Amino acid sequence: MNDIRLRYNTGLGRLKNVGITLLVNNVFNELYENNGYTFKYMSEGKLFSGNGYYPQATRNFLLSLGLKF
Repeated sequence: MNDIRLRYNTGLGRLKNVGITLLVNNVFNELYENNGYTFKYMSEGKLFSGNGYYPQATRNFLLSLGLKF
């Protein structure tokens, strides 16, 4: 899994700093899971079991704006 972060900072008028950041998580849109579980139980004399996993987010974005006065 790969992430990328782009950041730009500048001054603007009375603001000491204006920062814009773009974060792209899972750039290549990989399907993956980072954890899983297993269980067993008995019901009416029969043993049941199961396995599962927790799929993680596909590609997603975060845009932020930071201001310093």
